[in-house]
Amino acid sequence: MAKIPWYVWIAVGAGMFYISARIGERMEFFLYVGMFLIIVGVFKLLVSFILGGRGRKAVEEAIELRQQHFSCPRCRAIVASTYEFCPHCGSRLRY
Repeated sequence: MAKIPWYVWIAVGAGMFYISARIGERMEFFLYVGMFLIIVGVFKLLVSFILGGRGRKAVEEAIELRQQHFSCPRCRAIVASTYEFCPHCGSRLRY
């Protein structure tokens, strides 16, 4: 299932809210649905700001881990960057 961004929730909610408010009483249900969608969008926006730092930290950790390890050119096994020979196939890793 696709992840819907916060701005789509707010835009759709604002559109529903505006149109149902202009039409009148017959669309009162959609007025409340629009308000609900706006609230969900604002909630998702706040969560993305709060958790945003964690996502960047995970990317930085992955880059650091990738710099410490690399794959053997012969057998494609993951080995530490300090190894001179691959422990799986024995090929020379440093020249």
